[in-house]
Amino acid sequence: MKQYRAFTLIEILLAMAIVTSISVFAVPTALSSVFRANSDSAAEIVSSSLFTQQQNAYTGYQGSNYGVYLTNSTVILYTGNSYAQATSTRVLNLSGSVLSHTLSGSDINFSINSLSPSDTGTIYLSSGGISTQVIINQAGNIYIQK
Repeated sequence: MKQYRAFTLIEILLAMAIVTSISVFAVPTALSSVFRANSDSAAEIVSSSLFTQQQNAYTGYQGSNYGVYLTNSTVILYTGNSYAQATSTRVLNLSGSVLSHTLSGSDINFSINSLSPSDTGTIYLSSGGISTQVIINQAGNIYIQK
């Protein structure tokens, strides 16, 4: 008669218990890292978009004003006096992040040869309960605060 070697039920249950207990701690930590990365990435997109449009206006590139229009999940770069009067636009998606702000409107415009924005305030970017802020002041300084 042949003898078969196999794992006992207790050994299998013990292995499952170990894997389960490890995943209980590993999954939330991994998700937290993903949410932080989403939030930080969105903040980088917003701040670099503001900086790019600010520099385009300051240098008088193509003789136009430049701005950034903000929605819940997108940043729209535009050329013109306002988003409503934009002559060209470019849409950037903030995947996995939600945007809110304390600005008086939804767009920030930069006039030709000026670093000062038309509006100032804080832009909040959150993903999975983790938030990052982009702050723009009257002097045109742009900060990321975690």
